[in-house]
Amino acid sequence: MGEDLSSTFEYQNKQIGLSFLEHTIFRGWKTNFHQSWKNLELFIGGKCNLACKYCYLHKYGDQLFPKYLDDSTTIKNLELVCDWLLENAYYPDIEIFSGEPLINEKGFIAIDLVLDKFANKYPGMKLTIPTNMTFLLNDMLTSKVEELYVKAAQGNVKLLLSASVDGKYCGVNRPMKNGLEYNTDEFYDKVFAFIKKHGLGLHPMVYSENIELWPANFLWFQEMLNKFQIDWTNLYLLEVRNYNWSIQEVILFEKFIDFLIRWTFKQCNSNVDEYIKFMFGHSHGFNILGSPLSSVDRGIGCSIQSTLVLRVGDLAIFPCHRLSYPIFKLGHFITQENRISGLEIDNVEMLIVKHTFEGRTMPICESCLIKDLCSLGCLGSQFEVTGDLFSPIPTVCRLEHGKIIAMIRTYKDLDIYDDVMSRISKAKKYAMEELYVLRGNKETSIGISN
Repeated sequence: MGEDLSSTFEYQNKQIGLSFLEHTIFRGWKTNFHQSWKNLELFIGGKCNLACKYCYLHKYGDQLFPKYLDDSTTIKNLELVCDWLLENAYYPDIEIFSGEPLINEKGFIAIDLVLDKFANKYPGMKLTIPTNMTFLLNDMLTSKVEELYVKAAQGNVKLLLSASVDGKYCGVNRPMKNGLEYNTDEFYDKVFAFIKKHGLGLHPMVYSENIELWPANFLWFQEMLNKFQIDWTNLYLLEVRNYNWSIQEVILFEKFIDFLIRWTFKQCNSNVDEYIKFMFGHSHGFNILGSPLSSVDRGIGCSIQSTLVLRVGDLAIFPCHRLSYPIFKLGHFITQENRISGLEIDNVEMLIVKHTFEGRTMPICESCLIKDLCSLGCLGSQFEVTGDLFSPIPTVCRLEHGKIIAMIRTYKDLDIYDDVMSRISKAKKYAMEELYVLRGNKETSIGISN
């Protein structure tokens, strides 16, 4: 009988996948040899109390984290994962991701479990939890979160909450599912007091709907930061890269970028050296201004290539939580006798591509003038719209072109263009100059240009 070549091919593919993980992600967890392979995201559920207009979990949550993945199994699997990490001396930076983990029992049980397992095991270990901060509407939940901080400190774990709030003017994009109005001064006073107390970062999303309100919304953020004596740079702004950016909304987004640069330059005392420090230092230009001009050691700006995403409910590995559809299952952990006994690779090709692809070489992107400047699209959003995670969304392309052109025009007008250009790579500088020749020196916006 001849050798079963299909079986051999399948076996070899799985071994390649395991070897790849051993030499990248798992090695990063064990030795911290490379920051780009350091993160483990534990996707524990999709339940949330908000119905954010731009949220993929709100629209597709039942597909990304199916209802049959019950809470008790999720918690049991989480304990197995923690034991497996400790058994292998892995110490990744952990993120617990859910719709909103700090309003339900499962979220608190999960966080408690991780804190218990890793208490005083790896000093300074990071545990990050994105939250919409609505736990502050309930005194009991607020007390439980405060208890988590005490417990983390006692266990030498660095607990990092990321405040996902869009601000007083744009909070209308994030309504409560039960219709409760929470977008109030009282709520935001609690939010900023909590941020001040625990040193949280702010992560608002700049969405197409109500984009005309963002200049006022930004000034409101600055008023609140000043009121609570928080550094004015403590904002991480990110444009929502969904399909629904109209031409008029792109134009308004360009105006917001122009406003943001001018305000910040004035805040830096109209001193170009101070502005350069703001753009390329720790503040990173609120992200939204700094990311096009900075470089990362990954093929795409988001954390998809540096993170292993584990859907804890069924111990399945996916490219990211927004791509947790069955067709993108990369692998799954095997359990035996109440412990994780192995890892099965289901899609070695996607596994390797996900962690190594170069965004500038995606279809359309590879011939685009701003490929060295673009933040690139969200792969999950691209899959939802085009059916292909590597095919960009034309309206998002228009948005990113508008962003870069707005930056060029404003820097030219402020007469600091050359100073900013002196700090970026040759490829980025070339793209900026070519784009200005083609588009930026015309009166019409990219949104209405041919």
